[in-house]
Amino acid sequence: MCDGCSRAGYWILWAGLLPVLLIPVLTKLAAAKNVPIWQVEQTANSEVYSNGLRIDTRFTVPDGSRRYSRFSGGSAGRSLGSGSAGR
Repeated sequence: MCDGCSRAGYWILWAGLLPVLLIPVLTKLAAAKNVPIWQVEQTANSEVYSNGLRIDTRFTVPDGSRRYSRFSGGSAGRSLGSGSAGR
Protein backbone atom coordinates (compact mmCIF):
# COMPACT_ATOMS: atom_id res chain seq x y z
CA MET A 1 0.00 0.00 0.00
CA CYS A 2 1.27 3.49 -0.75
CA ASP A 3 2.16 6.06 1.91
CA GLY A 4 -0.43 8.56 0.59
CA CYS A 5 -3.23 5.99 0.96
CA SER A 6 -2.62 5.58 4.69
CA ARG A 7 -2.69 9.36 5.15
CA ALA A 8 -6.05 9.52 3.40
CA GLY A 9 -7.32 6.84 5.77
CA TYR A 10 -6.26 8.91 8.79
CA TRP A 11 -8.01 11.99 7.40
CA ILE A 12 -11.21 10.02 6.86
CA LEU A 13 -10.98 8.55 10.38
CA TRP A 14 -10.46 11.97 12.02
CA ALA A 15 -13.17 13.61 9.89
CA GLY A 16 -15.65 11.10 11.29
CA LEU A 17 -14.30 10.98 14.83
CA LEU A 18 -13.80 14.70 15.49
CA PRO A 19 -17.51 15.70 15.49
CA VAL A 20 -18.31 12.77 17.80
CA LEU A 21 -15.70 14.02 20.28
CA LEU A 22 -16.41 17.75 20.01
CA ILE A 23 -20.23 17.92 19.99
CA PRO A 24 -20.73 16.90 23.67
CA VAL A 25 -18.04 19.36 24.82
CA LEU A 26 -19.41 22.24 22.77
CA THR A 27 -22.98 21.48 23.88
CA LYS A 28 -21.98 21.67 27.55
CA LEU A 29 -20.12 24.94 26.99
CA ALA A 30 -23.08 26.50 25.19
CA ALA A 31 -25.54 25.37 27.87
CA ALA A 32 -23.37 26.79 30.66
CA LYS A 33 -23.67 30.34 29.35
CA ASN A 34 -26.64 32.40 30.54
CA VAL A 35 -27.05 34.59 27.50
CA PRO A 36 -30.26 36.61 27.26
CA ILE A 37 -32.40 35.95 24.18
CA TRP A 38 -34.84 38.48 22.77
CA GLN A 39 -37.27 38.65 19.91
CA VAL A 40 -35.74 40.42 16.91
CA GLU A 41 -38.57 40.36 14.40
CA GLN A 42 -42.22 39.34 14.28
CA THR A 43 -44.19 39.11 11.07
CA ALA A 44 -47.54 37.55 10.19
CA ASN A 45 -45.76 34.30 9.23
CA SER A 46 -42.80 33.99 11.60
CA GLU A 47 -40.90 35.11 14.69
CA VAL A 48 -37.11 35.51 14.73
CA TYR A 49 -35.01 35.57 17.91
CA SER A 50 -31.50 36.84 18.68
CA ASN A 51 -30.03 33.32 18.88
CA GLY A 52 -31.11 32.57 15.28
CA LEU A 53 -34.24 30.61 16.15
CA ARG A 54 -37.04 31.11 13.62
CA ILE A 55 -40.55 29.97 14.52
CA ASP A 56 -43.02 29.46 11.69
CA THR A 57 -46.41 30.78 12.88
CA ARG A 58 -48.41 30.22 9.69
CA PHE A 59 -50.36 27.30 11.14
CA THR A 60 -51.12 28.62 14.63
CA VAL A 61 -54.75 28.64 15.73
CA PRO A 62 -56.47 30.75 18.36
CA ASP A 63 -56.99 28.84 21.58
CA GLY A 64 -58.00 29.54 25.17
CA SER A 65 -55.65 29.16 28.08
CA ARG A 66 -54.81 25.59 29.07
CA ARG A 67 -56.58 24.12 32.06
CA TYR A 68 -55.12 21.56 34.43
CA SER A 69 -55.85 19.91 37.78
CA ARG A 70 -53.34 19.78 40.61
CA PHE A 71 -52.92 16.63 42.69
CA SER A 72 -50.96 16.10 45.87
CA GLY A 73 -47.88 13.95 45.54
CA GLY A 74 -48.82 11.48 48.28
CA SER A 75 -52.45 10.66 47.62
CA ALA A 76 -53.46 9.74 44.10
CA GLY A 77 -56.90 10.90 43.10
CA ARG A 78 -57.22 13.68 45.68
CA SER A 79 -57.51 16.95 43.81
CA LEU A 80 -56.06 20.14 45.29
CA GLY A 81 -57.98 22.38 42.92
CA SER A 82 -57.72 23.57 39.39
CA GLY A 83 -55.76 26.30 37.75
CA SER A 84 -54.93 27.93 34.47
CA ALA A 85 -51.56 28.07 32.77
CA GLY A 86 -52.35 31.56 31.54
CA ARG A 87 -52.21 33.05 35.04
